[in-house]
Amino acid sequence: MLSRHRLCGAEPTGDAALAPGFGRAKSVVVLFAGGGQSQLDTWDPKPNAPAEVRGAFDSIATRVPGARFCEHLPRTAEVSDRLTVVRSMSHEDLDHGSAIYLSLTGRYHRKRSGNPPPAADDLPCFGSILGRVRPSRDFVQTAVHVNGPIVAPTDPAPGQFPGFLGQKFAPLTLGDVSAGALAVPGLEPLAGLPEVRLRERGRLRDAIDLALQSEATQRRLRDADVLYAQAFEMLERPQTREAFDLSQEPESLREAYGRNRTGQSCLLARPLVEAGCPLTTVFLNHNVRGQDAAGDQIDEWGWDTHNDIFEGLQHWLLPRFDRAFSTFIRDLDDR
Repeated sequence: MLSRHRLCGAEPTGDAALAPGFGRAKSVVVLFAGGGQSQLDTWDPKPNAPAEVRGAFDSIATRVPGARFCEHLPRTAEVSDRLTVVRSMSHEDLDHGSAIYLSLTGRYHRKRSGNPPPAADDLPCFGSILGRVRPSRDFVQTAVHVNGPIVAPTDPAPGQFPGFLGQKFAPLTLGDVSAGALAVPGLEPLAGLPEVRLRERGRLRDAIDLALQSEATQRRLRDADVLYAQAFEMLERPQTREAFDLSQEPESLREAYGRNRTGQSCLLARPLVEAGCPLTTVFLNHNVRGQDAAGDQIDEWGWDTHNDIFEGLQHWLLPRFDRAFSTFIRDLDDR
């Protein structure tokens, strides 16, 4: 057996040493299933295990020989040859809020296995760290959170915010993008406001800021300066507006993703990648709770399923995920 230290320091041997990597990623999309997908009811159904320890669902073959998925992921099984499934990762946090913190910061919360509120001295999320050490040069935002913030169980979970880095490095957080065409309200060009007047307003704001010279005031305005600059850039650049405009997408594609928060959020990630956004995090569900919801409340089902697990997975969670995820993979490949 190799320790993690020895494994990380080991030199590759044989064919692995000759195999090329995929290169450095220009953009990363994280699809975050808040509440946690049941492993043996999704990616690892363990069909050869005794019936009394298996889940309630059958397994189906995929395009990868020997790999089987849950029977309710047929579309995902068809694109399995484009995936790498890691079945060996685990952690030791026993509650959703602090586990979200672990997942989005890479470190355990100081109040492990609980639902602590966000705090100003929290560790920053990955998007905020990226904005601090490698801000985007091609897109107005280094990190975008879609369908957020995620709540656990009723309040925003920690770990999805800039923490001690401050609001200057906060990801742009979008809520429900399925309701309208433009994901960021207010990006529409205002009638009677040409770009030259918009720039004049920006210069006026700069002049007012300059007049407020006190150190305390300047500290309060420092983070706001970055946000104002981002907002003006988004208003001035049509290509930025288009990246947030789902009305640019064919109706057939919007239907293929699914006309719900999960589907349209996954769809929005693709034009953001094309526009050059380095890191997009899509919260597949805006809350973690996945029980006691009605059948017509499709957007209210999270992956924290207990007493409603098999009904919720079969009728709402898995079909919604299967449709959006498989379409997203195909859509990326088609580009």
